[in-house]
Amino acid sequence: MTRQPFISPGVFGPEAIAGMGEAYDAALTSQPNAVPETIAGRIISAATFGERDPIRLRVAGLRKADKRGG
Repeated sequence: MTRQPFISPGVFGPEAIAGMGEAYDAALTSQPNAVPETIAGRIISAATFGERDPIRLRVAGLRKADKRGG
């Protein structure tokens, strides 16, 4: 019998979502002219790779794209 995980890949639990929301709010507060969708995408990307710390998520949301376009 195949076992299915309770949480599918790309689905975040309540604690992760709370940290992501905190990071998003803090990022937009510190950079009101930033593009919200870009900030959100960067935070989601960092969280997908396992980051849960709101401060690190905020930093990831605000990082500048490098010259390669990433």
